[in-house]
Amino acid sequence: MLLSAKSVRRLPLSQGFGQSDGGNGNEVDVVVFPASLAGLSRRDTERSHFIRLDAAWRDQWQASATVAKFFVIGFPRDLSEIDYDDKMVKTHQVTMPATYQAAYAGTRHMHTLKIDDGLALQDFAGFSGGAVFSFERQVGSLSHCRFCGVVVEGTAQSGLVHFVDCWHVLHLVRVAYEHVGRFGMNLPRRKKKFES
Repeated sequence: MLLSAKSVRRLPLSQGFGQSDGGNGNEVDVVVFPASLAGLSRRDTERSHFIRLDAAWRDQWQASATVAKFFVIGFPRDLSEIDYDDKMVKTHQVTMPATYQAAYAGTRHMHTLKIDDGLALQDFAGFSGGAVFSFERQVGSLSHCRFCGVVVEGTAQSGLVHFVDCWHVLHLVRVAYEHVGRFGMNLPRRKKKFES
């Protein structure tokens, strides 16, 4: 997973790989889009942050969920603006502290957080797909920061955010990786300037 708060380049995306929530089959929790990094300069990749999804600690966050502090990262719509004349999208990355509530009813890979400080946002639009981390302080040893999953929904009115845990995200990444390894990356064809 690649994170950067200073992105200025677009990444070409392949077809998405998703999985339904097991209910009516219409809802999708997470979609993984393989992206080509071939066009990025060394400077761009050095300014980016990579998260190892296959790290050994990915399943350990739940054991300390009741004592850990959680953080949700996103680009809220309230703090975003689009300048159509200059063809610019300006966004601001924010981090909201949260507390773990429980597993989301009826699922084994969805969880709920209570946002401790909603930063006076009118809504939580722009947090979908944002990373969720836990931070656990331990006496006599280093603190642990763990990637826990990806936000799928939430509302400022309820103060709750639901996220898919990292194991489920890793599973979808592996499915996408196997597909790309077998069939290649189906990137969209680049249109010429005046092509409709």
